[in-house]
Amino acid sequence: MSPAAARRPKPVVLVADRLSDEGVACLQANGIEPAVEIGLSDAKLKARLAKVDGVVVRSATKLTAKVLPAGKSKLKVIGRAGIGVDNIDVAKATELGLVVLNTPDANATTTAELAIAHIFGCARHLAAADASVRAGEWDRAKYTGTEIAGKTAGVIGYGTIGRIVAQRCRGLGLKVMVHDPFVPAGVVEEDGCEAATLKKLLAGSDFVTIHTPGGKATEGLIGRRELAAMKSTAYLIQCARGGIVVEEDLALALNKGSIAGAAVDVFTAEPLPASHVLRGARNISFTPHLGASTKEAQRATGLAIAEQLGQYFRSGEAVNAVNLPRVPGDVLDVTRPYIPLAKNLGQLLAAACSLSPRELTLALQGEAAELPESVVLAEAVSGLLGGRLSFPVNQVNAAAVAERQGLKLAVEKSAAAPEFATMLRLRLRCGREEVEVAGTLLGGDQPRIAYFDGIELEAPLTGPILLTTHHDRPGVIAEITALLAELKINITHMHVGSAGKRAAACIRLARPLPERFVAQVGKLRHVKSAVSMEFGA
Repeated sequence: MSPAAARRPKPVVLVADRLSDEGVACLQANGIEPAVEIGLSDAKLKARLAKVDGVVVRSATKLTAKVLPAGKSKLKVIGRAGIGVDNIDVAKATELGLVVLNTPDANATTTAELAIAHIFGCARHLAAADASVRAGEWDRAKYTGTEIAGKTAGVIGYGTIGRIVAQRCRGLGLKVMVHDPFVPAGVVEEDGCEAATLKKLLAGSDFVTIHTPGGKATEGLIGRRELAAMKSTAYLIQCARGGIVVEEDLALALNKGSIAGAAVDVFTAEPLPASHVLRGARNISFTPHLGASTKEAQRATGLAIAEQLGQYFRSGEAVNAVNLPRVPGDVLDVTRPYIPLAKNLGQLLAAACSLSPRELTLALQGEAAELPESVVLAEAVSGLLGGRLSFPVNQVNAAAVAERQGLKLAVEKSAAAPEFATMLRLRLRCGREEVEVAGTLLGGDQPRIAYFDGIELEAPLTGPILLTTHHDRPGVIAEITALLAELKINITHMHVGSAGKRAAACIRLARPLPERFVAQVGKLRHVKSAVSMEFGA
């Protein structure tokens, strides 16, 4: 250690939730002074954030937009000992220049093992049989179970936890079907599993286990229709995030005998209210959000976040950062206007392509050819994948996330931009489909779409928009606008383009168009596709 480093004061990190003793010791070993203060009120938390360099939380402490600004003068980094960052306002942290780190894989095995335990519990009626014996009964026939060997497990979500569950299931002699629209079939098949649509998985599985992230993209993913598609002898295992399963629909399916049973670890409201509908359901067993609750996981997450914080304070390297750390000023000045453009174009591709993304190519043309390609490409990946994952995708983790999802990335550069002085093109291959969007900047800082799927369509990417492709024939636009009028949705701007017999329209709306109305537009006779997006003003 240099004399200057020896004289530098130790960074102080507030440990606001319970961390393993090994984790606290690891902080100290990494030259960090831990300040362990558990269960602080918001007022006391704000006072402490103003005086520390970092903070470590698990899931109990809430780092909200109200408390985070208290640390703006001194706080540099937030460490989440675990994967979920629901209790951290990541957007506010990013705005304040705070790096947010998590430990995405440290408790994956523990959570996967709980799902496996629930599969065994369902197959052998362990919870009900235990209660029966405690009640003085001895009814062996009532609790006749089923072997899991030779059965089929359906794994919904193929991230780290889902992959461990699939591996364990195969080791136990189960066949495994996997549904994850953002992981190519080849990746699944290389692991010895069968890639399947959600419909096929539900109809063919004896045990359906959920391992998707939470959030809007997966809210209500399993509801009445999906439960009805399952075998009457099948079991549902829910160890992911509350809200993915519609709990009222699950209770109804259990009470009707539509499925054989369920095991649930996570709920929309926790602790589970005494009057909750699932408490009265038949053939269901509960655990109180125990996914990460093992000594090994507590130790692993504590050690992992301590090592990451040590590395951050030593070198500035942000391992497992889930937000965008500070960018050097000169790079940011050049890149800043293109960041929303690249992200918006990625979001358009995500909305336009429902199949698994396989290859994304970024073309930097004209003035854009001088941009730092990794930064722009990361923003495009963020727009494409960010809405489907449980954590933000940014320039820190975009490449790793893309690799993990089986998404190949490529960059092309050209000093010439035929139509504009500067242009970004994104070409996405998904399944057998290929979709391309292109955009430019108006006035140097206003994102605009220039082309969509080969059709010239110059329009601003601001506010709520409806983007359609349709046959180029009289009356189509009139039908679309008539339907919007019927739905009482005002149009503020409209841009239309055509190429051959194909046409596209970018319609800016006075308010966002609900998805059920987007579907109505898509069903119009000559409309080929319709997507709705909302961009910042």
